[in-house]
Amino acid sequence: MHKEERNELVEEQAAPGDGIRGLFQGMKKEKQKKVVGYNRWQNEGKGVGQCRYQELRRRQVKIETETWEEAAKEYRELLMDMCEHKLAPNLPYMKSLFLGWFEPLRDAIVKEQEMYGEGKNRTAYAPYFVQLPADKMAVIAMHKLMGLLMTGTEHATVGTARVVQAACGIGDAIENEVRIHKFLEKTKKKKGDRSKKNKASESVADIKEEQKLRKKVIDLMKKQKLVAVRGLVKGKDDTKPWGAVIKTKVGSRLIELLMQTAYIQPPPDQLLDAAPDIRPAFVHSFRTVAKVSA
Repeated sequence: MHKEERNELVEEQAAPGDGIRGLFQGMKKEKQKKVVGYNRWQNEGKGVGQCRYQELRRRQVKIETETWEEAAKEYRELLMDMCEHKLAPNLPYMKSLFLGWFEPLRDAIVKEQEMYGEGKNRTAYAPYFVQLPADKMAVIAMHKLMGLLMTGTEHATVGTARVVQAACGIGDAIENEVRIHKFLEKTKKKKGDRSKKNKASESVADIKEEQKLRKKVIDLMKKQKLVAVRGLVKGKDDTKPWGAVIKTKVGSRLIELLMQTAYIQPPPDQLLDAAPDIRPAFVHSFRTVAKVSA
């Protein structure tokens, strides 16, 4: 082979090697550009992400704060609404207090009723004080008094109540419950006792009508529709009204017994080695109220 031909062959063989090397170098440069761009994007992203994180965190804290404030406002409105509708005794804290007050108050009422049965209690209100079971009287007294204290009365702020107004309210509730109790007991006896005298004096239709009315009264009581219950019972009750004086005396005596038996439990944060701080739940005080002239 001639020298010129060998040189051409060498040049032809070298050409592909230079092309591949150049291709590799180009790929390497392109890869370096991508790496540099990625690093730059990552560094910029870190800065933006940090700012974004702080912004989102502040936003989350703000949303949580507004949520808690809205929840607290909702609970306050719910509490006020329950107090306005005299449903404060249904609150969990009130129920926990009633659990501690109920038994001592009921026992005190039972003792009062037993004294009347033995002839030791000759007060004017005593005959009316024994017309209802002691447990019902205790529940009515606690609920009515706490309902008045949580809503406030005329010339009194929330947490206080005028004794006369509270006594009248409790006495009125006791009288209404006595009417309902007597009606249920009366219809219950007629249902269980079918003597010849009852059969002769009353027809089967009258008995069925009374049983139907009894069932309706019980259903309304379960639904707590007391106004409708009073309307139904009033037409079937022939007892004389108690009068304001008797109702006030019955209510006053129940308030007095509640004040003697109801106490507030020690606070949870009280030290274990300290003496128990048991306080009366209710305190009676005198206050001068100025009448506003019209």
